[in-house]
Amino acid sequence: MVKGEEGREGEREREIVISLIIHSFISLTAPLRIGRWETALLNTVECF
Repeated sequence: MVKGEEGREGEREREIVISLIIHSFISLTAPLRIGRWETALLNTVECF
């Protein structure tokens, strides 16, 4: 029973770590995406 509980805790920790990695990746890449959108908008505005 103890081994099963430890396994569950390990899975939970792994899920938390994965979610943290995903969130940090999104937060790091979001400014790059926003920057691309802003430059694209500025370029289209300059064309008009």
